[in-house]
Amino acid sequence: DIFSLLQKAMECVERYESLTGIQKKQMVLKAMQHIIDSKIGDNMVIKPTILSLLEPCIDTIIAVSKSEWLLNLKKETSCCKFL
Repeated sequence: DIFSLLQKAMECVERYESLTGIQKKQMVLKAMQHIIDSKIGDNMVIKPTILSLLEPCIDTIIAVSKSEWLLNLKKETSCCKFL
């Protein structure tokens, strides 16, 4: 699962306190590109798609970890049962 690998890579680089956030992100992207190259090869359909999703996924994971996204919000009850 590519997203599990992404999460693990992000957890690994988090240990490098001397690196900036941008440097950590670049390190993760390079590592993931290496993994994708070795596993997918030159598939011209899947590879660009996956690579284009990595950076937004990293940004989303960071935003969630900083509580910038509100997840698991409880749905407000309505007076109408069908709503």
